[in-house]
Amino acid sequence: MIPVGIGAVALLLHGRQMPPPDPVPPPDETELIAGEVDANVVGIRLQLQKASFDIGLAQAKQSLRHLESAEQEWSTLLDATLHDSAGRQIAGSDELLLRFIALREMPLPIESKMTASDLAFAVDDLAKNVNMEDADSLRSVAEAFEKASERAVLLFNLRQARTDQLKILRDSAQSLVPSPYKLSMAISRRPATVSSKLEAIAEKVKRDTETMLNEELERLETQHEKAVDLVEQLTAQLKSVQSGEALATTDSDEPAIPLATRQEYRDEFDRIRAVLTAFTTPGYVQPETADKLVFHDTKQPVSYSALERIGALEAKKGLPILFRVGGSKSATQQNDRPLGTFPRMNSISELGNPNIAARVEEAQELLCKYGSFLIEDGLLAP
Repeated sequence: MIPVGIGAVALLLHGRQMPPPDPVPPPDETELIAGEVDANVVGIRLQLQKASFDIGLAQAKQSLRHLESAEQEWSTLLDATLHDSAGRQIAGSDELLLRFIALREMPLPIESKMTASDLAFAVDDLAKNVNMEDADSLRSVAEAFEKASERAVLLFNLRQARTDQLKILRDSAQSLVPSPYKLSMAISRRPATVSSKLEAIAEKVKRDTETMLNEELERLETQHEKAVDLVEQLTAQLKSVQSGEALATTDSDEPAIPLATRQEYRDEFDRIRAVLTAFTTPGYVQPETADKLVFHDTKQPVSYSALERIGALEAKKGLPILFRVGGSKSATQQNDRPLGTFPRMNSISELGNPNIAARVEEAQELLCKYGSFLIEDGLLAP
């Protein structure tokens, strides 16, 4: 016999079916889209930081190569002067001898005692330990790269300034009767009574160098402000993506150089030849990197594609590179082309001189505007 309670339930189940369960609501498309947008923004932000990291690392390494080259040039010239005929001529003048000692012993700021090797070790350590999948880690390291680059530039200018002053000192002694002693020996024979004169000269050298460094700091501060503006633009674009808006495009601050005609090229040909002599004259060296010229077996004009590849034709950013390629005449570069009206580069900091900067800008503009015609006419290598 079935108990009443259970029987009643059985009869109910037999008489009608149970109602179907409530349907599962479909996923909220708004939330899905929002999640996809968030994921896209995170991905874009990571890619931007990776790009910033790569650019920062490349710039830091380039600045360090410049610094290492400047350190080597100073060391080589200093050692040569202590033992060569130019050093004997310096030793033959009490005034020039004191200036040389002051230059060699000039008090340096603490941070300037760092070397390219010290900075390179710090940069490599940062690059090895960064988390490439963490945007915040990438941003932090990219900022550290920027600071390393700025310090390398300052150290480069300090060492370059001392090298330039030593070159001037050697040139000023060319007409003097040489001492019977090498400069290294003449220094060791100097009496202690010259110390007060030496301190006064050293202090003047120090002031001149500090003035140059302050000018360089102001230039770097301007560059930093432009970088901050760029970061703000990228941040605004990320917010636009998050809100579903199209990415805004920003026009370059630099006006595009208009395309030239063959007639314009002919009309300006005399000016082009004068301004671009340092590039159109056949020579044995060609630019390989932004800071390196390579010797070749055959003479030919400078390669236009090489200038493009190393960034020498980029507005503003390319000016230091173009200045070095066309104007560097150091023994290590072996640049055998005449300068024409293009300025000689004794120090990259000379670009702070408005006259020199204007002449380099003029050359860059003519190369960009008439490059194709110069290649066609054989005045530039492809």
